[in-house]
Amino acid sequence: IINMKKYQLFVLLAFLIVPFQGDAAWPYTETDACTTITHPTPSLPGKLGTVTDNLFGTTIKQLTDITNDISGVPAASIAYGTWDPVSNDDKYILIAANGYRLFYLDNGAYVKSMGTWLAWWNGQDAEGRWDRTGNNNARLYYRQDMSLKWVNVETGETGTVRNFAADFPSYTTHYVYNGEEGSPSQNTRYWIFMIKNNNSPYDAPLVFTYDIVDNVILGTLDISGSGVDHVEVSPWGDYVEVSYVTNQS
Repeated sequence: IINMKKYQLFVLLAFLIVPFQGDAAWPYTETDACTTITHPTPSLPGKLGTVTDNLFGTTIKQLTDITNDISGVPAASIAYGTWDPVSNDDKYILIAANGYRLFYLDNGAYVKSMGTWLAWWNGQDAEGRWDRTGNNNARLYYRQDMSLKWVNVETGETGTVRNFAADFPSYTTHYVYNGEEGSPSQNTRYWIFMIKNNNSPYDAPLVFTYDIVDNVILGTLDISGSGVDHVEVSPWGDYVEVSYVTNQS
């Protein structure tokens, strides 16, 4: 089953990752065990312009012109393709450009910096994730220390969903973190976090799942010594992924 909204989004995201600001990464070559694909250098359509990808025939739209939209910012990306930077009502898109920035999705206009809330808390990404309930389209969740918080990007109103320090009092020098790549369930009800040590040995001894609707912790798992990289919830909230490397694979 293909979610067409997601499919359209990934077309956009692929474009945003492309270094249209003169980055020397093109032409791009991707290699796996069987096939090598060399992608030719794309033309520059300009802000809100379109170009047809000359390898796959995909029509791609340039949303921003970062060097002109924001002074002194050399490039833009969406950080990871594993989470959706577009708000639930398709009004905004969150872009990483020397800190997180908010843009209008329809016309690519710059709205504002989100650095006050999406700061580099605990030396890690704040992991901004949009509310998907349909009731709070301007709400952006983010993590800070041991708390899951939110900000309304239109009004600046903020709140704390839950401070997990009270649930895990023995972890006094830690913070919650999904590894930057992770996401909650598609309806933003179910979440998973690592508890990460802010000090040496900088390990992650525990992961836990959380139901934001019932405001309860659903389960915990000891992952001491496993070297977990990131964690995330499946789209429907039925499963979680705890990703780590073992035996070099």
